[in-house]
Amino acid sequence: MVMATNGNTPYDHITNAIIAALESGNVVWHKPWKVRKPCNAITGKAYRGINPFLLMLAGDYTDHRWLTFKQAQELGGTVKKGEKATWIVFSSPNTKTDDDGKVVSRYWIMRAYKVFNVEQCENLTKLAPLEECPNHDADPDILAEAIWAKYADAPNVKTGGSVASYSPSLDVINMPTRGDFESNAHYYATLFHEGIHSTGHKDRLARKSLMESDGFGGYVYSLEELVAEFGSAFLVAEAGMDAPTRENTVAYLQGWIQKLKDDHTLVVKAASQAQTAADYILGVKAKDEPTTAEVETVEAVAV
Repeated sequence: MVMATNGNTPYDHITNAIIAALESGNVVWHKPWKVRKPCNAITGKAYRGINPFLLMLAGDYTDHRWLTFKQAQELGGTVKKGEKATWIVFSSPNTKTDDDGKVVSRYWIMRAYKVFNVEQCENLTKLAPLEECPNHDADPDILAEAIWAKYADAPNVKTGGSVASYSPSLDVINMPTRGDFESNAHYYATLFHEGIHSTGHKDRLARKSLMESDGFGGYVYSLEELVAEFGSAFLVAEAGMDAPTRENTVAYLQGWIQKLKDDHTLVVKAASQAQTAADYILGVKAKDEPTTAEVETVEAVAV
């Protein structure tokens, strides 16, 4: 279902930022973070879903920590004059009850917040110094294999042929031979893409966009493809790999730009579902996060 917005919702701010990146040739979901995932400066909690991609678009900062205006004040400082905030989102659970107090439905409310990188702030006297980057001596290929090994109920992977694909009816991933790929990074990015598709199987996450596809180019099909694109990016970053370079045709870019213009909720939904799918492959379950991106209410909160 395509969800219309009033032109000034958090969805609009977020989608317009993604569209602007696409129009400049920057395919956001092809460029995951390399070393440190953006996180909150006070809690240390890494941002999830669409948020790390939005924060990477905000500027080329060496510090990966972010905070709200209020949090900057709590750390003894403030935001530098003239600095521009970046929108991020957070979803929280809610319920509807009948007159007898019985829960009749569960849903998620999305709230939007404005944050600043710590480099946009000054006098943060209570902020701990930035720690040195962790030593990444591990081979990314080994890490990628370890990630795939965590997929407890992974489908069969058949090798051969010229096209990578996932068959929901057979629950089988088809992959060309490794030697057919330009690099190992291309191989794993493709395997992760198809693996994300497979998490939507009815016996796993039962994701509607996989089970109820409306055919090539349709809304549901496009949502599922974007889920797989974001999910692959999450796992490539988890392996510490450099994201593989892809040839981005004008038609490819324009196709996504149009899809996002048609529905400003699409990219947030896709990234949320992709995070859930990546977590499934990694064998982790995040608390208090939606298992789907069916957000019923949008509420903007600027703090």
